[in-house]
Amino acid sequence: MTDKSNVVLEVAGIELTSDTPIAYDQSNPKRPGTGIYKEYENFKKCKTVGELQKAREKHWRADIKFDFEHGYLKINGKYVEKPVGRKAMKAIKEGAAK
Repeated sequence: MTDKSNVVLEVAGIELTSDTPIAYDQSNPKRPGTGIYKEYENFKKCKTVGELQKAREKHWRADIKFDFEHGYLKINGKYVEKPVGRKAMKAIKEGAAK
């Protein structure tokens, strides 16, 4: 169990601290020639949540959630087996809230 005072974010029920290990898909899934493609090339090297926080100061929370939900990122060796698109993820979340 994680010390709640060290938790920086929760994704899919996984409590993350700055020391939580992450692993990005090394084949860049973003569209070549775009800004996010270039950024992904830099932050895909991050090995912990803390490293990603430093590399993506403003967007790291959104990046972790999006990339995990879409299967581009493993957290603590876990990944989404059947990644879904935004509309499907929204429907799943709305269904869970009912």
